[in-house]
Amino acid sequence: RFHNNPVEAATLASILNFVTALMARRDTVMKDCCGSFHIVALLCQILNQQAIDPLLLSSACDCLKIILQDDKMYERYAEEVSDKLNELVPLLDFLDGQRYRDLYKQALRHAADDQLLKEINNDEVIVPALTHLSNELVINAFLAVISLLALFVRGSTGSEDDPIRKQVQVALGQNESEAKLLSLL
Repeated sequence: RFHNNPVEAATLASILNFVTALMARRDTVMKDCCGSFHIVALLCQILNQQAIDPLLLSSACDCLKIILQDDKMYERYAEEVSDKLNELVPLLDFLDGQRYRDLYKQALRHAADDQLLKEINNDEVIVPALTHLSNELVINAFLAVISLLALFVRGSTGSEDDPIRKQVQVALGQNESEAKLLSLL
């Protein structure tokens, strides 16, 4: 919904950043946001959008990561996140292909340049290869996606027997996650 309006996307991203900071400081806020306000379902809905603003992608990934780093919240919501985000495999698509191109174009919408906005609307923008990417918004979005993926891939001490992590790891492995991540280097 926010993919054509960078002001609305930035506003929602700022709200998510504020909520994330509150949840990181107070367990009661996290419990309320997850239980009463169903923030996990909202975050999954945001991350499932085909075209997403990079600020919103970063904020949603960071917020979800803060929630899932809490052992109790992980136990309660990891399976839901894995199911709603298809074992997180679609997040890999932001790192290359069409979703990367869409993400880059969304980042350019934050520029106040009328000519650039015209080029975006006419689909005349040249999207750089990953090796030449310098857009800070897209790079920060990549870092947030990778950080969320790492939570499921690396886990924590004692997480070796976690069936959800294993399921996500297998799905990511079958979708060339290592090759996509190495292409960012």
